[in-house]
Amino acid sequence: MNSEPANHISISEILVKLHLLPASLDASCSFYPSPFHPEHLPTLCIKRDTNEWYDTSLEKGGTLLDFVCEYLAFQKEASTQADAKRWIDNMVRRPDHLPLELYGHSDPHQCEDALLVFKKAGLIEHLGLIRYLEKQGIPLVVAQQHLKQVYVLHKKTRKHLFVLGFDNEEGGYELRNPFFKGCLRPKALSFIRGSVPGTATVHVFKSCWDFLSARTRNTAPFQSDSLVLNAYECLGQVYPYLQHYGYQTLYSWMDHDAAGKRATAYLTNSIRSIEGLHHKTMSPVFTPHRDVHTWHLARLRNAEA
Repeated sequence: MNSEPANHISISEILVKLHLLPASLDASCSFYPSPFHPEHLPTLCIKRDTNEWYDTSLEKGGTLLDFVCEYLAFQKEASTQADAKRWIDNMVRRPDHLPLELYGHSDPHQCEDALLVFKKAGLIEHLGLIRYLEKQGIPLVVAQQHLKQVYVLHKKTRKHLFVLGFDNEEGGYELRNPFFKGCLRPKALSFIRGSVPGTATVHVFKSCWDFLSARTRNTAPFQSDSLVLNAYECLGQVYPYLQHYGYQTLYSWMDHDAAGKRATAYLTNSIRSIEGLHHKTMSPVFTPHRDVHTWHLARLRNAEA
């Protein structure tokens, strides 16, 4: 058996089999969500001309065989070179191959999301959703500008749900109500145009609740543009919204945890090639709280005390 199996097989082909798609590209490399940590940050770089990889989250890289050995070890599977060669052969030979879990556990909402069918969307009128917004500290007048009342059908239970929907740039929705959290795919970031055309500043938030909290505390529509990730896995989608738009300052509002720190570092690194754009983290604003939303709720409680 050859030292490197199936030389004609690219690492990118294997990643597609694992349901991983490139988050961004440059002249020679493709950047993928890493299968080696749960935040899905696009730290996996594939060199298209040499079929080599390097993952900054692992500080490791190498050939296709090295990647598969590392992946199998991460999955707590047998991970010798012989095991990796058999695994690659199975992946390529069986187009209907079901991939192993990428992150050690399944997304608790992924199966549910696949069962949801969009019915309609409109103004927020459901009393339960209005009360839910009140508990989240978001005034209805603010919510009506950025959220919709979405009606979905769950195919398995045949139940219809009223949920709050936050739409993204690919036609999907983040969905929330007091008893449900999920999304209508595709999963993507959301872009909110500011009130001032050609603004020099852009804000990046992790979630719709963080964005709506900052928007509520601001009392007026942001003059700046805003990007809402909806999940850290969408970080790789940010760059095209920054390049060639004349922004001078990017303000990021990432969580006070390890994933938030990695996301902040990723944003700093990803904009280095954009001349004139500087990054400022806004995490000191909501210290010591974990995120913007919990800080906002704490401020509301203090004001009522």
